[in-house]
This record gives sequence, structure tokens and C-alpha cells, in this order.
Amino acid sequence: MKTNLNLYVLKVYNTAARITQEKFFVTLSFLSLLFLLISAAASAQTKTITGLVRDDQNQALVAASVSIKGTNLGVLTDDQGRFSITLDASKHETLVFSFMGMKNTEVSVAEKSELSVTLYNDPTFITELVVTGEGSSDQLYSEKKSRKGLFKKRKGLL
Repeated sequence: MKTNLNLYVLKVYNTAARITQEKFFVTLSFLSLLFLLISAAASAQTKTITGLVRDDQNQALVAASVSIKGTNLGVLTDDQGRFSITLDASKHETLVFSFMGMKNTEVSVAEKSELSVTLYNDPTFITELVVTGEGSSDQLYSEKKSRKGLFKKRKGLL
């Protein structure tokens, strides 16, 4: 009889200990998850800016550069001129928009989440380039660099 009573008490104790252990791990898991969520929210104060980049004829600019001023972080616009960039919400960031042949534009994004930007032609940008050549495609040339610049000579003649 004493043995049965000891076994019964041992079973009740093990059951109580198991329940207490499970509650402890559930509570610990919950507190760990809560800590991770709070620390992630406190450290990652970011916001996403989306928008559209067009030229002065209202055409979408494909592969226009959108970068955060003072950093090397940036994105390119897609084939419809749209972009999406994530930046630090605690700072008052400025975005720089650029495209070859266009004037750079800076926009402050303090309270904005969506932008529509128009880039205008840069009249100082070179729009034409003339390339001249000499000889035909079957002639071989070698390049030699000197102090005066780059010279080409035809092999076998000099």
C-alpha cells in the first residue's frame, strides 16, 4: 500500500512539475518574442518613398537614378518610371534624381510618402558626338602611348 501511495504522489509531482515547466517555457518564449518586436520597432524607424519620374514631355524615364543625398544608397526607376526607396524616418532626408542629359533635382521628403518628379533637359549637356576613323577593318593598328598623347601606327609601315 505504501508503494502505491508513493507512486501516486510521484506521478502527481511529475505532472505538476511538467505543467510548471511548460508554463515557464511558454512565458519565456512570449517574453522573448515581445522583446524582439519592441527592439526591432525601436531600432528600425524606416519609411518607404514611392513615386514616378518623368521628363518635361511627360514621358516616363527608364533607369533614372534616385539616391539619398550624402550617401551611396539609391535605386533605379523601372520601365514605367516608378521607384521605391526605403530610408531612415528619423532623419529629414533629401532625394537626388538624375538622368543623363537632364538637370539633377533634389526633393526633401520630410512628410511625404509618394512623389511625382519631373526632370528637365540640361542645355549644357553635349548632345552630339562626331567620331572619325581612318583605314578599313582589315588593317591592323597598334597603340603606343607617349608623353604627348596616344598615337596609332599601322603595323608593317613604320
